[in-house]
Parts: sequence; C-alpha cells; structure tokens
Amino acid sequence: GWPPAEDLRLTEVMSNHKSSQVNWDQLCQEHGMGRTARECHDRWTRYLKPGSRKGQWREEEDAIVLRVIFSSNGSGGGGGMNGNGGDSD
Repeated sequence: GWPPAEDLRLTEVMSNHKSSQVNWDQLCQEHGMGRTARECHDRWTRYLKPGSRKGQWREEEDAIVLRVIFSSNGSGGGGGMNGNGGDSD
C-alpha cells in the first residue's frame, strides 16, 4: 500500500502539473519516493484524482450499466459496448 506521506507528495506534485498531458516518468522522479511511472499513474487515476470513484457503485449506477448492456444485446451494436466503434483512448 501507499503510506499517507506518499499520497500527499503525489498530490503536491500533481498540483504543479497544469497540462492535461502528464509525463509520468518525469512526475515519478519528481515524486522522489521510488515509485514507477505506472504506480504513480495508477494511484492518481484510481484513488487520488478529484472525482475518482471510490467504493461500491450505487444501485442506480448498476441499473444504468445493466440497461446499456441488455439494450445493446442483439441490436447490432447500438450500445457501443461490443467493441465496434466508440471512442478509443
């Protein structure tokens, strides 16, 4: 796990990066606590980034996901969840 001091340091380093394109190799060096670029990226995007989801989904969120899955089943790809089209990151 990540101790609170490392989380705090990563948050401080991220506050100095105003660009939407983060150089994670450079950032982890600036973090200076022996973490890899991947570890810093994952920790930030999954746990520390403002607005990131933590914990279980609410029932309403589960219902939305299930509705999309079942509405796209057999519809020729209407939901965009079958790998045919949609945005790619």
